[in-house]
Amino acid sequence: MDFKPYSSQYDNDIIAILKRHFEWMSETDSRDLYEWISPIIHPELTSESSVNFDKYPYSRGLVMVEDGHVVGYLGMITSRRRIGDRAVVYGTPTTWVIDEPYRLFLPKAVKIILNDLDVCADFTPRKSVEQLLRRIFKFQYCGKMEYRIFPIPNERNDVNVTEINDENICDNPTIINEYEDHKKAYGFKIVKLESESNGQIGYVFYKRYLESTKRVRILKLINASLFADNCIEISWKIIRDEYYQNMNDTDSFVQIIKFKDANIPVCMECDEMLLGKAKLNHPLVYEKDVARIIYSYDGYDISNIDFLYSEISNMSCKV
Repeated sequence: MDFKPYSSQYDNDIIAILKRHFEWMSETDSRDLYEWISPIIHPELTSESSVNFDKYPYSRGLVMVEDGHVVGYLGMITSRRRIGDRAVVYGTPTTWVIDEPYRLFLPKAVKIILNDLDVCADFTPRKSVEQLLRRIFKFQYCGKMEYRIFPIPNERNDVNVTEINDENICDNPTIINEYEDHKKAYGFKIVKLESESNGQIGYVFYKRYLESTKRVRILKLINASLFADNCIEISWKIIRDEYYQNMNDTDSFVQIIKFKDANIPVCMECDEMLLGKAKLNHPLVYEKDVARIIYSYDGYDISNIDFLYSEISNMSCKV
C-alpha cells in the first residue's frame, strides 16, 4: 500500500472509485462528473490564498494506491487563510472514499494529511469518520446546530441589501480576495448590509441553490448582530430577490406556501457558529442538529470559523 499526494495523474482513477461507491455518481457520465468535481480538485485561488504544494504536498489530498490501482481518495480543499492574528494552511475534507479492504488504513492516511495542515475543519463528516477524528485526532466541535429560517413578507425597509459583484466591488481587501476566490462557484453571492438608522455595515456571504429547492445557505457573516437583529427583513429580501424577483410580496408568499405543501422548504440556512453570541430575531426558525468539527495542529483556539474554502461553498448540487 502506497500513500501518494494528490496529483492530476489520478483524476480518472478518482472518478472511477467515486462511481464505484456512490449510486448517483455511477449513473452519471464520467465527463459530467469530472466537471462537477473540478472546482474541488482544481480550485482557482488568488495568490493570497494559494498554498505551496511542493512544501505541503499532502495538504491537497491523499491517494491510496495498491498495485497501481487507486483504492482510496481523501480529498482536501486547501487554502492559506488568516484566522485571528495568524496565517494558516487551512484544509477542509471532501469526497473521502476507500474500498472496503483498505479502510483500516484510514487513521494512517489522516495522520499524513494533518501533518501538512495547520487547521482542518470538517463540516460534513460521516458519523464513523466524526468519531474517529474526535477520538484519535482530538477534533473539537465548532458547531452543533443549524437554523432554517423561513421567509416572512414584511414592509420594513430599515436595512439596504446590495449585491457585491465585478461592477460593484467593495474596498475591503479581505472581502475582495474571498469574492475573487469564490465568484465562479455555482450560486455564490455576497451582499452588503447597511442600516438606515445607525449606519452599521455588514456582509452576508451565501450560496443560492437550484430552483427546485429554493434554499439559501449562509457561508459567512460580517457583523452577525446586524444580520440577526434584522433577520426578518434581510432573509425575506434575499430569498425574494433570488427566486421571486418578478412577483409582489403576496404572490411570492403564495408560491412559498405551495412549496411547503409539496414538502419542499423554501428557507435560509444559517449555522450557530456563524452567529457568535447574536440571537436570531425571527419567529419561524427550525433547529437541526449537525456536526461541525475542527482540528488545530498546535491546539490554537479558533472562534471565527465559516464555510468559505469548503465543499459547502465550492460544490454545486448534484449534476
